[in-house]
Amino acid sequence: MAHPRKNRVPFEVDGPKHLDHNKFHDNCFCLFPDKTTAFVEQAKVPVMGFKVLAAGAISPEDGFKWAFQNGADFICVGMFDFQIVNDVNITIDTLNNLQGRKREWYG
Repeated sequence: MAHPRKNRVPFEVDGPKHLDHNKFHDNCFCLFPDKTTAFVEQAKVPVMGFKVLAAGAISPEDGFKWAFQNGADFICVGMFDFQIVNDVNITIDTLNNLQGRKREWYG
């Protein structure tokens, strides 16, 4: 579990890692996701979600859904050749069943 929100500091992911659970200890992928989505919701240009799977730490089903629900028009995803068909199918399923997106699509 990530350290408490009240203890998060901008850019701390580039700083030291701590053993204390109340400080950053390298298990939080986005310190302020609400600020990120608020920024994206205001954008009037296409937005690409980058590293939405956190180097494999987040499943494609969860990462793709979160990115598209929260305003990404495109996603940039690293994968091995044997993952392409599965990831394309997950993307198609995600987009066909997407609910709760507030931002209009740009592209």
